[in-house]
Amino acid sequence: MKTRHSLAIALLTGASTLAIAGMAAAQTQPAQTEPEQVVVTGSRIISNGNDMPTPVTIVSSDELLNSVPKSIMDGLADLPIFDGGRSPQTNVGNSSQNNASHQFNIRNVGITRTLVLYDGRRIAPTSPTGEVDADIIPQMLLQRVDVVTGGVSAVYGSDAVAGVVNFITDKNFNGVKFDGHVGVSEYGDDVEERVGVAGGMNILSGRGHIEGSLEYYNNPGVAGADKLQRPWNFLTRSSQGAASAKSLASLCNYTRLESSSYGGYISSGSVNKLNTGNPYADTTFNADGSLRPFVHGSPSGTGNVTCGPNAATVNPSDGIYYQEASLVASSQMVQAFGRFDYSLTDDISAYAELTRTQIQNNNVHQTNEIRNVTLSSTDAFLDPTVSAKMVGAGKSTFNFSRAFLTSPPLQSNSWTTSYLADAGLKGHIFGAYTWELSYVHNENSQT
Repeated sequence: MKTRHSLAIALLTGASTLAIAGMAAAQTQPAQTEPEQVVVTGSRIISNGNDMPTPVTIVSSDELLNSVPKSIMDGLADLPIFDGGRSPQTNVGNSSQNNASHQFNIRNVGITRTLVLYDGRRIAPTSPTGEVDADIIPQMLLQRVDVVTGGVSAVYGSDAVAGVVNFITDKNFNGVKFDGHVGVSEYGDDVEERVGVAGGMNILSGRGHIEGSLEYYNNPGVAGADKLQRPWNFLTRSSQGAASAKSLASLCNYTRLESSSYGGYISSGSVNKLNTGNPYADTTFNADGSLRPFVHGSPSGTGNVTCGPNAATVNPSDGIYYQEASLVASSQMVQAFGRFDYSLTDDISAYAELTRTQIQNNNVHQTNEIRNVTLSSTDAFLDPTVSAKMVGAGKSTFNFSRAFLTSPPLQSNSWTTSYLADAGLKGHIFGAYTWELSYVHNENSQT
């Protein structure tokens, strides 16, 4: 259970705010006098990125949806600066890492070093390892996303060493809008659905404003048989070897892990000393329980990984690859958001908002297997001839690894429930000071 309570008080003077903006602008362009307005969000993030002394990227929600129509989060994840993050399609992670969620990682410094804010407020981690699933943030009424790409750890702390991602809500939306998205892969699977509705209006003679949204998302993902039907899957391509400024990594076809086999592998003595002197070292089991020499592939430049057929055979290595691992993890989400603003006086206003999100993610991680277990040479399931030859060679035990295609794969299935409540007062004093008092309660639980 992750819960965050925060109480924030902000007091800003118009004079000091303008002075900071003017100093920043003077570094790149002539100072501008009498600016109409300087908007500050996220405590220190100015809405005009050109006026910031630190690098800031400001992207509107429309721009993100135009680049990737699926969702704002997918549009952000597609930006090169977030290449090291997680999504249902890339670097999915395991259950403790809140698999298949959108987690942003600026410049690949670290997900827990990229601070995620919602309207300038910190939100609690959604996983035991401290990451934040950005999918708990309502998307239908997002106005823009501010990304500060460095120089903010002195303000926010070590969780902002890489930078800050601040999601800004459109707090004055009036009208009704619908969002519908359906997609299918060229192979007829992975039928993705997204439906949303949002609305807003002025009430109480214009002194009040309400807005809200409902969103539903479903993506069954691509794993198992759906993945296997893709023709390129049989080539099991991968990038191997260390890339550097002087050399590129190599493309590897028929990639195999040589530490195991689908029938069961008795590794060589050079790999496991327990099998030294075993007459069946470096062999693999056939379906009938007999043994044959293990077929090795060609070295890939990465230890324990081989490529394609070797020079002695046209067949790929007897090693394994994780056939059922997800290409796209499955995700389901239901989300509700509501906000109320009211002008108490001409200078003081109050607001309250509440968001509830329920997410389920499922990621098939890899084929189930056992690694480097020690078995008895007199095991009842061994062929008697094999047992006799091992015992005759003085080997009472042997080392064994196997990947199982007949048992369910390892998969992470996680449920995340999030409640986010924010309420506060804000106003002006003497026309030169802006103040704000806010309280945030954010509670995230993951099963």
